[in-house]
Amino acid sequence: MFSIAITGGIACGKSEVARLLAAHGCAVWDADMAARSLLEPGGAAYEQVKEVFGAGIVDDAGLIDRRRLAERVFRDRESLEQLNGIVHPPVFRMLDAWLETICRWRETGFAAVELPLLYECGRSGGWDAVICVAAARDVQLERLKVRGVTDAMADRMLEAQIALTEKMRWADVVLINNGSLEGLRRQTLHWFVKIVKKENSYGDKNTG
Repeated sequence: MFSIAITGGIACGKSEVARLLAAHGCAVWDADMAARSLLEPGGAAYEQVKEVFGAGIVDDAGLIDRRRLAERVFRDRESLEQLNGIVHPPVFRMLDAWLETICRWRETGFAAVELPLLYECGRSGGWDAVICVAAARDVQLERLKVRGVTDAMADRMLEAQIALTEKMRWADVVLINNGSLEGLRRQTLHWFVKIVKKENSYGDKNTG
């Protein structure tokens, strides 16, 4: 099993890379989706997050309002560390269980994990390849603005992570996504299909 970690900056296109890999035969697991499931009512982190951060982060339907929670934790480093301390352990248990299952069912093939905080969480070892998806800071800020994130919040979110330049330096593969999704697609498939899978034209086996 060839294992791939997908990391990078906020609003850089990590999920798009994961979708492209999935479309070309790669099993994919998303750490952010796992974390969201833990915050749902009945999820492993739901009650503890409510207890630590208070009833103000819960909406009228009894759901944790992720925007309110983000506003809280990105204003206060200690709160962010508290949240990570609650959510990360069960996320990584889920990740390890998924990897074990995939490796048991598929002795060969490809598995990719979308893990934005790969380096922050000390999970960068043991992968056959680490992809860093990157974009210029002004591009990240513009994309976050489109998502409804204020400039001040966007700055705090970016500052909460290891510098993107460092992630790029540590990664095995860097994909730059400053422009169109087509450009990102071409970079991703050139690496995965032609270099890793050794196929021509995204499908024909490379006989050379």
